[in-house]
Amino acid sequence: MEKNKNRISEIALGIAIIVGLAVNDLLSTQDGLSGIFNWFIAAVVAAVIHRFLFWLIVVIVERSDFFLALFWGKLYVKGFWSYTYYVGEEKKYGAWCIDQNLDTITIKGFGLTQDGARRSDVQSMTSLIQRGNDYEVINMRRDINNDGNLNDIFYYSKTTLHLHQRTTFMNLFNHPLQMDGNTIIYGGELSGTVHSRLTFVKRNDAKNERELENIIKSMMH
Repeated sequence: MEKNKNRISEIALGIAIIVGLAVNDLLSTQDGLSGIFNWFIAAVVAAVIHRFLFWLIVVIVERSDFFLALFWGKLYVKGFWSYTYYVGEEKKYGAWCIDQNLDTITIKGFGLTQDGARRSDVQSMTSLIQRGNDYEVINMRRDINNDGNLNDIFYYSKTTLHLHQRTTFMNLFNHPLQMDGNTIIYGGELSGTVHSRLTFVKRNDAKNERELENIIKSMMH
């Protein structure tokens, strides 16, 4: 997300300016050096420091869920999520595995049949797109054929999400643990199908996709 990179650039710039001023003051104490030369050296040092700090902070933040959550705030959704929805009165189950860095959010998802078998595969094509107070994401999807194999043809879906915000101290780490919304499918036999009453719950107890799948299977019984 561009504003996150801008925030990091501002932090690095502030530190670089302080270092540059310190270098200029140090050079000013040396005899025989002109003021223009001092400022030139200080500017070069500040530029190098800014570039290095920007790179270093980006690396540190993107390798730390703590800092990612701090920078994204209420839009931090990285992690494993179970979901349920209804087609008519039939309840369906599935999962989203959401990855996130400073630039974007990516989603890999799957649905499960009542027998616990994979019935669909979903991959995001966009990051979260703000629509008023809610967000949308466009996904590619494919469904399991009657022979039990994934179809080679991808269709599309659009999911609208309402993030449930939490009240925390100073609004720090107020990222959602629940989301709701709906999905509509475009293309294929399910085109026009609406997944209503879509509810997501973040599963902090899942450490990988297999554990998440087992949690969803336990929800069905």
